Amino acid sequence: MFQIEKITSQYDVEEDRLHLVASDGQEQTLGLWLTRPLANELIGMLLGELEVPGASQTDEHVRAALHAWEQSAANAQFKPQSPVPSPEAQSGGLVTSVDVVHADGHFAMVFTLRGDRSASITMDGTRMRQWLGIVHRLYGKAEWPCHSLWPDWITGKTQLLTTDVSGGVLH
Repeated sequence: MFQIEKITSQYDVEEDRLHLVASDGQEQTLGLWLTRPLANELIGMLLGELEVPGASQTDEHVRAALHAWEQSAANAQFKPQSPVPSPEAQSGGLVTSVDVVHADGHFAMVFTLRGDRSASITMDGTRMRQWLGIVHRLYGKAEWPCHSLWPDWITGKTQLLTTDVSGGVLH
């Protein structure tokens, strides 16, 4: 199995697919192509698995605010890196399924390609949130309809402050 150490996510206009260019510890590369239906399924699964510590017993608005806070913190920690070189990665393949395992705050994704090839990556919660933010921007670039897919805490529509304090005096 190809063990992914680094991944660059792109939208390919000609293919109308997400292209994940992955590299392993030996700097070998592999291209993974995700169709929109499979990407939608994967994103929905990952968003459902993201948790905020202590939020399970709170109401929906509080959970959304906590998710927005965690997403904002992950975005603030994001440090752009050089992309994975992709000339040889074009020979990868179409991803036919993705298995996700979530345990101890880490996410393992196993991408299965045609021909029984597979590749895996493990990310902590912060890195997963950063990757989801990147994929959200790629959805916008692709102009893929996704109104019900992305929660407000990813799109930036969650209000962290719900009371009007503009006319009040604060001490």
